[in-house]
Amino acid sequence: MKRFFLIVIVSVVITILSQPLAIVEANQPLNVAFVRENDLWIKVGQNQEKRVAEGERIRNPKWSYDGSWLAFNKEKEETELWVYELETGELTNIHSNSGVFQWSPIDHKLAFLTHGVLNMVDMDEKEKMRNITKGVGNFSWQPNGQGFLISAMANLMPTGWTGVELFTVPVDANLDPKKIKHLLTLPEESEKFFAVTTSSFKWSDDEKWISFIGIPTASISMDLNTLCVMSADGKVFQQLGKMLYFDDWFQWAPHSNRLAFIEGEGRFAVKNKHLMVNEFPVHQGMSFTPEGFVEKGFTWIDGVQIVVSRAKESDWTNEPKDRPKPNLQHVNLLTHQQVEVTEPKINAGDYLPVYLDKSNKLAWVHADESYYGNIYIGDLDGRNQEVYIQHIGDGNLYEDSHGWSQLVDFFQ
Repeated sequence: MKRFFLIVIVSVVITILSQPLAIVEANQPLNVAFVRENDLWIKVGQNQEKRVAEGERIRNPKWSYDGSWLAFNKEKEETELWVYELETGELTNIHSNSGVFQWSPIDHKLAFLTHGVLNMVDMDEKEKMRNITKGVGNFSWQPNGQGFLISAMANLMPTGWTGVELFTVPVDANLDPKKIKHLLTLPEESEKFFAVTTSSFKWSDDEKWISFIGIPTASISMDLNTLCVMSADGKVFQQLGKMLYFDDWFQWAPHSNRLAFIEGEGRFAVKNKHLMVNEFPVHQGMSFTPEGFVEKGFTWIDGVQIVVSRAKESDWTNEPKDRPKPNLQHVNLLTHQQVEVTEPKINAGDYLPVYLDKSNKLAWVHADESYYGNIYIGDLDGRNQEVYIQHIGDGNLYEDSHGWSQLVDFFQ
């Protein structure tokens, strides 16, 4: 434990000294994409809200790296992939069946999966769909935008499941297997580890470490998955703990190699869900959740500060109003001080905290028992709260942060 805190202190000092002095610009334009009654809306800066797509069950809005494009899914008979161009207001149907997609971190290229094939379109070039490689279970863009890290699903053999294979793939692979490089084979099925595919991948701030979730078969995945970390060269592989398959529930800190995640087995998020923080390459986990509470989401502020959505721990009940609702709490990893940020009324909760680094503000979803929510923006200590957008959602229950993240995306 002492070693963990020593590393935290040294890292904070290095971070502070290495960062240029900056003046917080409180009025940085904020783009928000959100779903209201299954239609897609946007609010750009101080402009009025605008409905940009309607008549379908829309999910997963995601801004491009510069906020000029917006990709999203329409879920009708198939999960369609669409994009919206902010400047022209043009809507384009990219594919009729693709629920997994990701923008390039450096330009307007959009990559997506269709039946195990990784494809890409360049929205600037208005090019047709380009096939990258086949046999893909999941993928992510590499941080430099020049290629991908992909996983190939395990195979069921008479002796059990094989290990998931990881590969690096250049943007110009064009289905050429000679351009693809093997990186790592995950462990085969055993009592200690089981995965048939993976989540997408996330890089540490210095790009030396990669985190992802190892996902077993569907019935097991409902209750537990394995959070994994490997070195970028594939030579080191570690298992950190068991968790649910919520993409928001594992995040790297800015300007450090600390990884936070919400660990705990069991499909119900009302029990056994704790905030863990690991330091790499030390790999010493520590819990920051008080006894009797559970976490429902979090956001990093910097290398030592986190804001969590936290509720009292309880047994499962089928009646949503009887489940304890969360509020936001500020957690300092260095001092262990934990302070309330919000105090919602009875039968209301605060979900999906998001740190807006350009304005040093906090955004979150405040939802009541109607199952609709409002987007709030306020100071990090909860002061100066204001309702930024009213009435998001579709009347369905989004009890945990992974649900609201399907309906909201911020760009600043």
